[in-house]
Amino acid sequence: MERANPNIKSYQKELKDNVARIMEENNAFEAILINHDDTVSEGSKSNVFFVKGNKLITSPDSAVLLGVTRSKVISVCMGNSIEVEKRIIKFDEIKNFDGAFITGTSNDVLPIRTIDDMFFNSSENEVVKRVSELYLGEVRKEIER
Repeated sequence: MERANPNIKSYQKELKDNVARIMEENNAFEAILINHDDTVSEGSKSNVFFVKGNKLITSPDSAVLLGVTRSKVISVCMGNSIEVEKRIIKFDEIKNFDGAFITGTSNDVLPIRTIDDMFFNSSENEVVKRVSELYLGEVRKEIER
């Protein structure tokens, strides 16, 4: 399923209902939206990042809702020599990634353990841990101001 226009936060009842049903059926915390061309866009209520080596890979800006947390994560990574590549991600390449996480206002940086039948040890991945630390450091700075 995909959003009609990923850059606009709009209410799509059918999409929302289908996602809720699928998440309930699979006892899932979140759903990653896969477009009709088998490319990954984002989570139903989050943005998604993948890790390959020391690099983060996420969908291009044109394919997602540009979340504040996503923007802050990208900014803090770029300021700390963590490469971020924004590109089209094919669903069948997910199995080749070393880790994954979602971002969102209420999630901050949340490691992903499974996507369908693919397992990731994201909570122990050094890049995911570093991104989380950097992001939470920025949040603390904002709170202290």
